[in-house]
Amino acid sequence: METAQDTKTNIPLLELAQVSLVYDSSQGSVEALKDVDMKIYSREFVCVLGPSGCGKSTLLSLIAGFQKATTGEILLEGERIEGIDRHRGVVFQRDNLFEWFNVRNNISYGLRMRGMGKKEIKEQTDSMLEKMGLTEFADKKVYELSGGGCASAQASAGL
Repeated sequence: METAQDTKTNIPLLELAQVSLVYDSSQGSVEALKDVDMKIYSREFVCVLGPSGCGKSTLLSLIAGFQKATTGEILLEGERIEGIDRHRGVVFQRDNLFEWFNVRNNISYGLRMRGMGKKEIKEQTDSMLEKMGLTEFADKKVYELSGGGCASAQASAGL
């Protein structure tokens, strides 16, 4: 039986090595994460579970590059994550769609901000609309969508 580690390389897709994060607060230092070690390989499905306040969102924030670990390193395909870049997308817990845009414009926003050409933006956006089952909602405003439709649009915009 083939496992996720039997892929072309043994380099993890994502690796966290001795990752810790300490916040400074008015009441002293707060250790949000301590010595997190994790390797995730291609085709693995991973869930981060835990009680409120245990560091789940902090961990994801570090992986996204929004914050920098106090110690340790985070690698994406063997390359150190140094900050935000286009190789990782984040779907937030709350909707972060532009209410005044339609679904198509929300999905294409990141591509436009990267300076991509109009033809390529249209092709990639149309492809994402089709993959996510949103083609018939492409010209609808966010407030016209169901909760699941908003979640799909948000996921599409993050990819």
